[in-house]
Amino acid sequence: MIPLNRRLFIGAAAALGASGSATAKTSGPQNSGGQQSGQKGEKGWPQQGYQLPPQRLEDTDTYDNEPNITVLKNNKLLLIYRRSPTDGGGHVHNDGYIAARISNDWGESWSDEIVVADDADYDTRNQSVIYDQESGRVIVHYRLYDADTGGGHGEFYRTSENSGRRWSDPMEVNLEYIAEAPAINAPFGGYTHTSNGLMTQWYGFDEEGNYGVVEALFSTDGGQTWGNNVLVGDSTDVDGRVLTEPVPARYTDKKLWTFGRDNTTADMFAIQSEDGGMTWGDPVYFNPTNMEDPTPAWFKRTNANELTVIWGDRTNDAVHVIDASARMAWQDPALLEEEPVSKLAVQMSDIEADFGYVTFAKTGEDRRHTLVTFYDEDEAPNIWLMSLD
Repeated sequence: MIPLNRRLFIGAAAALGASGSATAKTSGPQNSGGQQSGQKGEKGWPQQGYQLPPQRLEDTDTYDNEPNITVLKNNKLLLIYRRSPTDGGGHVHNDGYIAARISNDWGESWSDEIVVADDADYDTRNQSVIYDQESGRVIVHYRLYDADTGGGHGEFYRTSENSGRRWSDPMEVNLEYIAEAPAINAPFGGYTHTSNGLMTQWYGFDEEGNYGVVEALFSTDGGQTWGNNVLVGDSTDVDGRVLTEPVPARYTDKKLWTFGRDNTTADMFAIQSEDGGMTWGDPVYFNPTNMEDPTPAWFKRTNANELTVIWGDRTNDAVHVIDASARMAWQDPALLEEEPVSKLAVQMSDIEADFGYVTFAKTGEDRRHTLVTFYDEDEAPNIWLMSLD
């Protein structure tokens, strides 16, 4: 049963923005598809009652996928995603580039498209993003991939000093533990602050699933440079397990989680550190709803006492949300498999979506507004957004 304060309001899709050139690919409509009951709260955040019905970011035939979202200063949101614009392009295609849009109204409308990274020869993909409040800098890590030969062509990051409107030239990421990964070598779940600086993570495994390695990198200058590489987890010699798609989360500056998905089963995993990410324990595996085909899960510490988990259930066409005790999840991550503090399963069959990656941002002065974004893997994949309040 869905709690009253977390009902999902279904509404018509809205076409938002358009695609076009280097900083804004074309100008286009910024239609509002949300519904707002009540006035803006303190510092511009919505009061309870604001709802954003499920809606497409843009109604096009391009292949848009792998969205990621971060909260900027001044109550703005930055959405990062990959786009394959060519007719016949797809999830892996050498025309793929990374794009961004900005919202000033919690996801109701979005700016024109901004190009973040676009390599002329290779698929530009697998982006992670954070707005670092301390430096005021936005950081995006990504990789280049040759869709024709199946080979990697480097790992990079870019930064923005103006909330994602303009981006630096690419800078190289130097990996130590997964540098030889032949096919899959990617960032995924973003960043978290630690006692040793800002931390991001990459993972690597080959097409045959023979190994899975997670590596952490740290920055002490607000994301301008990265290093101090640390091995987080390695399932190379573990039968039936491949660590992929890591998402770091912070309990304290020193106590950290890395959550992710086992690529050979439907299980999730958790690895913990008690020294700010310098050393890590063994993986703990769990499956909250005994799913057969989950999307990658996103874990975020959303306030002092809560860890929020959101993922898509491809088998049952549902989005699952757990708001669990952060203390409980630290004491034993496997307890997330048991009945959580509160749980919500939002059935999405009304919009006929085949779920790709599901991500989210908790916004508002009291973190009550949850903006979820995912992509539809159907015939014309596109980014969807909705709120869970």
